[in-house]
Amino acid sequence: MVSDKFKQYVAEGRKTAVRVYLQNYLAVDENFRQFDEALEYATKHGINPFVPHDGKTFKSQSEWNKAYLQEVLADMRANFSQERIEFLRKLMPYVVGNTQVVAKKASAKSRNRNVSQSSIQNEKPGIFEELGKGIDMFVQKIRGKKDSK
Repeated sequence: MVSDKFKQYVAEGRKTAVRVYLQNYLAVDENFRQFDEALEYATKHGINPFVPHDGKTFKSQSEWNKAYLQEVLADMRANFSQERIEFLRKLMPYVVGNTQVVAKKASAKSRNRNVSQSSIQNEKPGIFEELGKGIDMFVQKIRGKKDSK
C-alpha cells in the first residue's frame, strides 16, 4: 500500500523525496511488492524517478553478500537508475534467500538442541533434582565452615 506521504510527494512533484521513499521500500521489501506499487503510482502520476545510469559495473554473483547489497542500496542515493533496480531484483533474493537459509539452519539446530535436552530430562527423571540436592548440601557445608570460624 502506498503511503499518504508518498502520494503527497508525488502530487507535489518532489522527485528527490519520491526516490527516498522508493529506496526505503527497497530496503524493507525483498519481494519488491511495495516498491513496484509505489513506482507504478509515481509513473502514473507523471513522476519518472530514474536518472541515467552512472556506468558503474556490478560484481559477479560469487561476490554477492549482505555487505555488497548494502553498498548497492547506498549507491541508489546517488544514482537511482533502472539498471541498478534491475540488478537489485537479482541481488536481493540471492542475498536475502541465503540469509534466510542460514537462519532456518540455526533455528533447526536450536530446536534439535532443545529436543535433546528434554530427551535427557525424560530419560533420567530426577537427575536434576539430585544435582540440586547436591548443590544444597555443598552450600550448607560451606556455610557451616564459615559459621564455625
